[in-house]
Amino acid sequence: MAAALNPLDLLNGIRSLILSGRQSASRGINFLQVYTTYEIGRRIVEQE
Repeated sequence: MAAALNPLDLLNGIRSLILSGRQSASRGINFLQVYTTYEIGRRIVEQE
């Protein structure tokens, strides 16, 4: 069994996981926004 963590270490680990998840979600959303805008522009140009 793993040694018990100091409560502060546990909270810091949880905080790191949350921040990492937020950053990953933000990068994914940014990519989707750029891709969507690109596709919209491509389809508009294709119709011209």
